[in-house]
Amino acid sequence: MPAAQYNLALEQGATFRLTITWTDNASAPIDLTGAHAHMQIRTQHANTDTGSPLIDIDDTSGITLGGPAGTIEILIDETLTAPLTVSNALYDLYITMPNGDRDRILEGSVTIDPQVTVA
Repeated sequence: MPAAQYNLALEQGATFRLTITWTDNASAPIDLTGAHAHMQIRTQHANTDTGSPLIDIDDTSGITLGGPAGTIEILIDETLTAPLTVSNALYDLYITMPNGDRDRILEGSVTIDPQVTVA
């Protein structure tokens, strides 16, 4: 199944949080017990972007998987959004299942709204 398209809007210097549920064709949650998640935000697709990702998070640093509920919580805190100086980027989210299958389940553009107030 191709990755779902979902565009993100981040605010520079603010916390971003998104929770989704990954479901199968019958709308039943996919069990994420033992799975791993990885997400990057880049200015360009990886094959043309030779630099480091703007944001690189996984299930040990910003993504929480909800086991049998199939939920995926993405948390990008203000320490990661504060240094962002671009206005547009791209992202994708991969899930690796315990059997080794790796699926790109979500992808899209990222709009970054610059901050006015600096803490």
